[in-house]
Amino acid sequence: MNRCLQRSLSALILLSLWPMSTMVRAEEVVFYSAADFSVTEEDLRRYLQFEKPTQTVGQYGSPARVQQALTELYVLKALDRQADQQSLLSDENSAWIAYYQVAIEKARRLIAAEVERNLDQVDWAAEARAYYLAHGPEFVRRETVTVRALLLKAESRSLLEALQMATDLVPANATVEQFTEIVIAHSEDPSGGDGLLEDVKKGQTVPEFESAAFALDDAGDISEPVVSRFGVHVIQLLKKTPESPLPFDAVEERIVAALKEKRAVEFANVARSSPLLDPPADVVIHQEQIDAFLRSVDAEYEQTQLDSLNR
Repeated sequence: MNRCLQRSLSALILLSLWPMSTMVRAEEVVFYSAADFSVTEEDLRRYLQFEKPTQTVGQYGSPARVQQALTELYVLKALDRQADQQSLLSDENSAWIAYYQVAIEKARRLIAAEVERNLDQVDWAAEARAYYLAHGPEFVRRETVTVRALLLKAESRSLLEALQMATDLVPANATVEQFTEIVIAHSEDPSGGDGLLEDVKKGQTVPEFESAAFALDDAGDISEPVVSRFGVHVIQLLKKTPESPLPFDAVEERIVAALKEKRAVEFANVARSSPLLDPPADVVIHQEQIDAFLRSVDAEYEQTQLDSLNR
């Protein structure tokens, strides 16, 4: 059974509390009908309510999802009728499954409401600033370089020829204007242009290029010819921006989003564990009965293991 159908079956169990009567209101839109069931717009609306919240357009979402949901509803109601005809599920089991699924949905909604309530009570601006001050190294603007690069390939010539050509083309004291003209006239970079690479961070280029580019200190400095798998590079530094702290205003929104995600998990865990940590006053935990039952289960399990080994 595919995952989509499994999800649909779970939704149908919840829908079991919504009667599958053949009596339909006169104004109700009916999509499928049979002697003892129908698929109506109200069914569709309720069915889609059990899906996880998503960013949807309109009341129902995309036409494709609506078509899929209608097909799922029809198939499920038809299968449900067949199962009833074969008496595959007792009324007692049906009632338990309905209770169990509804209880899960209620618990999910309760936990979601508790999470939302707790999130609303947090002073996120203060929390974000405290986190920013305590984790300063996380919020830095990385060092960058803006360079112009000449590339000479070693495909139609030898590597030694490419190195010699780079040395001949670029004077050590070439100005920015002179180097730009050289790059435009001679560079063999497939991307073309004037070889300008702005705000390059470490990790964005091949290691050989990166080492040479970041080793340059002053605007106008030119590297020695550098060999990489792409060919021979000559690099001129145009600007170097050192690593610097990011201002709080620039990262506040990102910090708040991360903190909300983390706190939501924490608040949800607290809500789930509250019946254990702080049981309601009327709850009696019969620990002796629990312990005795677990001992019997353990003994049965051990016996089963021994029997399987002796076979």
